[in-house]
Amino acid sequence: STLLASSAASDVYKRQHTNLDSLSLGRIDLSEDVYITISEYETKEPGDALYEAHRKYIDIQYLISGSEYIGILRDTTLLEEIQPYDEEKDIAFYTSNGGTLRKATSGNFFIFFPQDVHRPCVKEKEQVTVRKLVVKMKVD
Repeated sequence: STLLASSAASDVYKRQHTNLDSLSLGRIDLSEDVYITISEYETKEPGDALYEAHRKYIDIQYLISGSEYIGILRDTTLLEEIQPYDEEKDIAFYTSNGGTLRKATSGNFFIFFPQDVHRPCVKEKEQVTVRKLVVKMKVD
């Protein structure tokens, strides 16, 4: 699955002539087990950004433009469930005062496995618009 994702992602990269800004917003299916989403949004106040977790997919998150902080929380006992797990959307939402913030820019990327609770979309100093590519790889 990892090699397939790498090959499929490479194919999309080549087809777009390395210009990720040219990708349309929305979902692009690369295979039965891998897809990407391109989204654009305003970063949020830390208190408005929720932690999330997935069970079926690994997330590889990359900012095409803009910057944000992503919260990472290893101690799941500090989480309070806000929205129970939605099987169809493969997501549950939580809130917490804990965690560590890591800066996301176009110079790095983040890989989140199903056990990795994360909180994207946190503003840096001011709210900005970010453009993000997320590769979703189904867990075997």
